[in-house]
Amino acid sequence: MASTFFGLTIAYTGLQAAQTSINVTSHNLANINTKGYTRESASTKAADALRTYARYGTLGSGVVVDAINQTRDSYYDEKYRNNNTNYGQYNVKNSYMSQIENYLNEFTLKGYSTEYENFFSALNQLDRTPADTSAKNQLINNAKSLTDYFNTLSTNLRNVQVDANNEIKDAVQQINSLAQNISSLNKQINQIQANYGNANDLKDQRNA
Repeated sequence: MASTFFGLTIAYTGLQAAQTSINVTSHNLANINTKGYTRESASTKAADALRTYARYGTLGSGVVVDAINQTRDSYYDEKYRNNNTNYGQYNVKNSYMSQIENYLNEFTLKGYSTEYENFFSALNQLDRTPADTSAKNQLINNAKSLTDYFNTLSTNLRNVQVDANNEIKDAVQQINSLAQNISSLNKQINQIQANYGNANDLKDQRNA
C-alpha cells in the first residue's frame, strides 16, 4: 500500500524534473555566445512503478530526468566534416596551382611560347644566312634567354615545393597537438559515460 505522503512525493519528483529543465535552459542561455556549444535538453521518463498488491496492480511514482542530451544530428555532423575536409583539400590545391599558373602565364608574361618562338626564329635566320655574325649572336642571346627562362621557372617551382613541404610540416605538428587534446578528452568522456553520465560539454570541446 502506498504511503500517505506518496502523492506529495510524486509532486516533488515533478518539481525536481522541472528544476533540472530550468537549469539546463539557463546553461543554454549562458553559453549562447560560446563557440562550438551545442544546445542541451533534459529527457524525462516515468519513474519505476510501485507494486501495490491491489486490483489495479502497480501505481506510478512520478517522473525522473533520464538524461541531458545534446540537440544535434550525427548525419549532418558527418556531412559537415566530410565537406569541410574536401573544401580544405581543394582550397590548398587552388592556392598552389594559382602560384604555378602565375609562373606559366602566357598572356601577361613573356613565357615559354615567346622564348620558344624567338629561339627558333633566330635559328631559322641563321640557317638562311649562316655567315651572318649578327644572326649567330642573336641565336646565342635567344638560347641564353631560353635557358634563363627554364632556370628561373625551375627555381620558382622549387620554391613552391619548399613552401608546400613547410606547410605540411606545420600542419603535422598542429594535427599531433590536436590529436593529443582529443585523446585526453576521450579519456575524460569515457570515464564519465562509464558511470552512466553524458559529458556534453567535453563532447563540445572535442567537436570543436
